[in-house]
Amino acid sequence: MHAWKLFVDIVLLQCDGNVIDAAGLGVKAALKDTEISKVIVRPADEGKYTIDLPDDNTVWKLDTSRVPLFVSVNRLGTAKIVDNSLTEEACTRTSVWIAVAPQFVSDINHNVYHLIFVF
Repeated sequence: MHAWKLFVDIVLLQCDGNVIDAAGLGVKAALKDTEISKVIVRPADEGKYTIDLPDDNTVWKLDTSRVPLFVSVNRLGTAKIVDNSLTEEACTRTSVWIAVAPQFVSDINHNVYHLIFVF
């Protein structure tokens, strides 16, 4: 059994608000587009392994169905604002980022979501 460890670097080319939301969406899109080569892992000497690529160069894609989407909610007075511009974010004192992922909490259509609160 082997596992892949993936690292994702995020580079901001422009910032006009909603950085967490945009970065999360970009990461999800990048992971959905990622193709990983299938490998053959064989035991070698002294507890080590040899990794080979099969002749047919088969690839597999990541299942991104449970990768969360982020929503920023800012409070301006008594109003709660989503999809904020940089100017709107500058006027707020409180921000909450909510990550929503399928398969945990049910809604009216029996879709299931998991809410993660990050402060």
